[in-house]
Amino acid sequence: MLHVIITAYHRSVPLRIMVNSFLVQTCPEWKIYIIHDGPMPKEVKKIIEQFKNDKRISFMETAKRTGYWGHKNRNMILQILPDNTNDFVLMTNDDNYYVPVFVEEITKIIRPDTGMIHWDMIHSNYEFFPTRVGMGTIDMGSFIVRLPLAKKVGFIHTGIEADCQYAMECLEECKKENLSELHVPKILFVHN
Repeated sequence: MLHVIITAYHRSVPLRIMVNSFLVQTCPEWKIYIIHDGPMPKEVKKIIEQFKNDKRISFMETAKRTGYWGHKNRNMILQILPDNTNDFVLMTNDDNYYVPVFVEEITKIIRPDTGMIHWDMIHSNYEFFPTRVGMGTIDMGSFIVRLPLAKKVGFIHTGIEADCQYAMECLEECKKENLSELHVPKILFVHN
């Protein structure tokens, strides 16, 4: 199972596109947890209302805005996810989207010793962005981590380099636990 944590803030149309990118996945083994940073405006509530009957999608909002791209909210959701050692977690934002075969491509390469998987992407300037784990070379939406490992690391950073710091810490934990890092040399994600 892939648990997808989506941080959102006041962007109704991109959020709808993001959720729809999962509804059209060729593999249905996913659950989405949307957390809005602060009270939701009417436009976002209208979008969320469209998905309320899908049990794979849940919604939350914080009482007040935390800022920092919703980083604190990611950790809050991460820590309440079930402790299933076979599951993975993806943290992403409301303005991103994934190709329809994303979940299928990821699940078919997972092995018992897989700790982290990352894939190539198209970045906001619509240029090809090959990923690797390091500063400035990976985006939050371009990798998944085995759930217990992600929970152990936690998402504790704020600021612009938080994504890279989290990815590097997850990779270090993979190495400590003899778990493998895999790269999918395909574009599976578009960052807006």
